[in-house]
Amino acid sequence: MRAFRALRNSWACLSGRRRLATREDIRAWTVGNLLLELPRCTRRVRLLSPQQGPSGGGCEWIVSARDLEHWLEERDPPVVAARPDGTRRAFRLWLQAADDRVDAITDLPDAFRSELRGRFTQMVSAIAGELRCVRCDDVVTGLEEVCGDKTHDGAFTVWATQTRCVRGHDLFSEAHATELYFGGRASRDSASPSSRRQQARA
Repeated sequence: MRAFRALRNSWACLSGRRRLATREDIRAWTVGNLLLELPRCTRRVRLLSPQQGPSGGGCEWIVSARDLEHWLEERDPPVVAARPDGTRRAFRLWLQAADDRVDAITDLPDAFRSELRGRFTQMVSAIAGELRCVRCDDVVTGLEEVCGDKTHDGAFTVWATQTRCVRGHDLFSEAHATELYFGGRASRDSASPSSRRQQARA
């Protein structure tokens, strides 16, 4: 809380405002600065690729920026504790401002990767795109999902899934968790801190 007050006070001084900045001011300022640091989104976005290191998996996955934007609008935000929504807001603005005139491919910025982590399996069947296995060097037309053993970690049931092409080559892996609620509330899928530690980052 002290850190927030210090940032708020310094922001007010730098902006020349007489009133103190609100949380909404800070969020808008953060979002604006983040967007200024990123390249502009183009017509197509590369979600995964081996060039991203271990997190990229064994595939290259390219989707339309507009399709990705529409998919995000129709889905609830991911459940991640104690994460501000500034990144989510910046992600949507970045996609909305995509330059449709440029038929280039923009890599998904690392700043937005957490917004999709744990949701790639849902996206494969919902968004038309080009998913290519780098081992087969061919577009993937069929998928196999292998579910690992489920373990319990406090209020969470945690497991991982591995998505493979029909020839058995690993494409990407994801960690999942179901948080158990007590007092009659229903369970829901979540991304727990423990699951994020165990996952092969997608």
